[in-house]
Amino acid sequence: MLKNIFIIVVFFFLQPIFAADVPNQIHIEIKNKDSGYVTLKQRYDFDTPRVKFNEGEWTEAKLHTRGEHCVRPARKCLGFSTDTHIAMRAPYGKMISGKAFILTSLTSDNGYINTKVGSLFLEELKLFHSTTLYVELFINKKSQGLYLLMENPEKALIKATNTPFIARRGFKHVIEVKYYNKKQKTHTQEEFVQAYEEIYSNLKTYKGEDLYNFLKQKMNIDHYMQWLALNYYLKNGDFTDELFIFAVPNPDGSDKIYFDIAGWDFEDLFLSSHLSIQNIWNSELIKSSLVYSVEDSIDKKIAKDDVLNQKFRNILFNLLTTEITDNSTVVNYKMVREEISPYLDVQRILDASVLDKPKVGVYTKNYILDLIDQRIRELSKRRVKTLKKLEYYSHK
Repeated sequence: MLKNIFIIVVFFFLQPIFAADVPNQIHIEIKNKDSGYVTLKQRYDFDTPRVKFNEGEWTEAKLHTRGEHCVRPARKCLGFSTDTHIAMRAPYGKMISGKAFILTSLTSDNGYINTKVGSLFLEELKLFHSTTLYVELFINKKSQGLYLLMENPEKALIKATNTPFIARRGFKHVIEVKYYNKKQKTHTQEEFVQAYEEIYSNLKTYKGEDLYNFLKQKMNIDHYMQWLALNYYLKNGDFTDELFIFAVPNPDGSDKIYFDIAGWDFEDLFLSSHLSIQNIWNSELIKSSLVYSVEDSIDKKIAKDDVLNQKFRNILFNLLTTEITDNSTVVNYKMVREEISPYLDVQRILDASVLDKPKVGVYTKNYILDLIDQRIRELSKRRVKTLKKLEYYSHK
């Protein structure tokens, strides 16, 4: 065990610095006393670190390791914030900017491409998404490998929607309140939480068209079904707890509480449905309903209720025939290929992937680029197969 820890520390802190030979770098400077964070398995807050984007100026920051699972690997996910507004130009005329960011290590993201492409698909569906940017991370002048930078999703939601309330949904629909604007006087935090809980408490009260109308009065159920359909198309093996719920103005013009949704974290694409008891017991329902997981009560109701499931299938059909075509899928993966390729020419970045323990041992440029081509082919076949299923089950 001590030998393994020593190897990790050597890798992270004894690599020599290299010149800027990749499009984007983030440099973080931490104190020597904080260097042991690499061996910890829980959140760690750093003491007065500094951060620099590319060749910009150093600025003081608040920095911590983050994520329930992402604090455990050697290459950890990080969250940081500054008092200074920072902006970096992203490909295709996009910009990533703000004061609070997440650096995702992509440790569990096969080929480092799923999280990135998932965000692009959300953008294509005009659902909320955080702009992402590949960067090489340096800590105390030592390369930490390839990371994905994104603005903190809660901060991005506030900036984009001026929402007064944000919560993260977990398993068994338990929510963790992430933000509440005390300055708004319309609703208390408890009222927002109660409005959310009323959605679930009434799932057994209504059925059919009445249930759909009830949900439509409480939340953007069509956005929710779009997100659910995208997870089916991309074979997302873990999405139930990767959802933000946030308050937006009610479409009917009243001050009644109304929610929209924002999905994120697509690292587990092209996997089987999450092997939970709920999914195992309801495997036939998942197969016939085309809802990829029924761990959440709303998802199970969409799968079981004939009216809701038909509306979901219509949205899935529209997604596969109008919103996300074979051509647009190729375009999204082409954008990923073009952005990630310069980093794959840098051997130290590929060498760092050994710490992620991929099945191939260590990533190579050919492996990742071949994986992109493979995913394009897989999704083309999945589109055809899914459309055939939709036609088959519509006649049953």
